[in-house]
Amino acid sequence: DSNLGGSISPDIGNLTFLRRLDLLNNKLSGEIPRTLGRLRRLRFLDLAYNSLAGEIPADISNCSNLVYLSFEVNELHGGIPSGLGSLSQLQVLYVGENNIGGRIPPSLGNLSVLESLALYQNRLEGTIPEGLSRLGYLRYIQAGRNSLSGTIPPLFFNMSSLQYLGFSSNKMHGKLPPDAGRHLPDLQVLRLGGIGNNFSGPIPPFLRNATRIQEL
Repeated sequence: DSNLGGSISPDIGNLTFLRRLDLLNNKLSGEIPRTLGRLRRLRFLDLAYNSLAGEIPADISNCSNLVYLSFEVNELHGGIPSGLGSLSQLQVLYVGENNIGGRIPPSLGNLSVLESLALYQNRLEGTIPEGLSRLGYLRYIQAGRNSLSGTIPPLFFNMSSLQYLGFSSNKMHGKLPPDAGRHLPDLQVLRLGGIGNNFSGPIPPFLRNATRIQEL
């Protein structure tokens, strides 16, 4: 938040005792250095709200202690590295509002302590991995404004931890489970509309049980 410009030097990979790197909201450009993968003690990495280009380095998966990882609102392309699914301590993963394409890696379903996942406004396609609906601590998932297809894995509607569920403006179809809402006591936001989606069938009557809902 200091109006910094230019690129991130690869030499940052020499700071082997670094635990937190926060470059949020600057004017940084160029590619993300692969050398960040050397920072094995790193727990917090926030590069959001810059003008970074190129791909997410697969080497980031070597930062096995990461708890928070954000690349939101940049100009990144390529895919989401499947190796990110090996970051067993990761609680927050934000890659929204870039130009990232390809599929959502099924390996993200291995992030057993993940709480927040932002994938919105990219070029992601294919189906939603069912493994994401088995993440017992997931509170927030926003994957709207992509080209995702197929149906919503029904287990999402049994996730008692969910507060925000967003798949609007994709190419999805199918019916919502008739008991959707029965097991969503903390749900506050449900976003399934927008141009592109083609859900059908009735609105599940059990949504009335989601008594904390604020946006539908």
